[in-house]
Amino acid sequence: MTDDGSTDASLDVLNRIARFDARVRVFALSHSGLPAVGRNFAMRQAHGQYLAFLDSDDLFAPDKLQKQLQVLQEDSSLGLTYSWAEEFWSDPLLHDKPAPVIWRRFVLPQRAFSTLLSEGNVVCTSSILMRRSVWERIGDFNEIPALRGMEDHDFILRVAKHYNIKRTEGFLVQYRLHGTNVSKRNNFEQFHALKMLLQQRNELVGKGGRDFLSGYFMARAEQGLAGAIVNHSIRVDFIKALAINPMLWKRWFLLPLLILPRALMFRAYVLMKRIQARIEGDAAKPHLFVLKKDSSQK
Repeated sequence: MTDDGSTDASLDVLNRIARFDARVRVFALSHSGLPAVGRNFAMRQAHGQYLAFLDSDDLFAPDKLQKQLQVLQEDSSLGLTYSWAEEFWSDPLLHDKPAPVIWRRFVLPQRAFSTLLSEGNVVCTSSILMRRSVWERIGDFNEIPALRGMEDHDFILRVAKHYNIKRTEGFLVQYRLHGTNVSKRNNFEQFHALKMLLQQRNELVGKGGRDFLSGYFMARAEQGLAGAIVNHSIRVDFIKALAINPMLWKRWFLLPLLILPRALMFRAYVLMKRIQARIEGDAAKPHLFVLKKDSSQK
């Protein structure tokens, strides 16, 4: 277990556990604020054939590792297996609505690289069990600060580039929701950092690459609508998103918005995304405008 310079009693709790269980080793690190640093350090200390990750705020089902180990042992072509995650409020008494779905219940194909580019990250890192040999081939989680919050997606993409992956059935992880979840703070800067890495590796090709780039320009346009980016034309970015991926029918609903003044365009777009989220339900991708609305109602 690695402790990233915590300031509460976490390290004392870990050390007490280690005193009663010889399998547990605790490493106190200087605070980095980067999940990748602790994960990489822990992987380098591990000796087993398999690697699993558990963030301090998440929970494993009692039979998670047993079920996932069986999946990997039954298919030698698999590099990792994952499961769906069930979100829950850290303080349920403070919320009058069910926890929103952050990790979409999406079943990936075994050859998942292109789908992961298209759909974004649907794999909760705490749900993974992987072979140690996979990490030895693809390397560490990326510790670039600009990528913080999306380093797990980059890592899983690198696994999927070389190996089959498969979902282990069931909800084997509980994902705690609170005010400081890193994965809820993904922003356009992280998206941009991931885009640059993928371009450097020449991996933005084919349908998956087109979907990713279309989503990138959509995200940049949305940042402009929200006032977070002022150096790019919102309308040009929307048009680029449509031109790169004209087969995605949802993009065509944007065209009437482009003739509106910016303030009206913002209101119409927010309304459109909320209607889409209502229609798609759990299948909808988490969206910044929808999440803002939900959080304001809690």
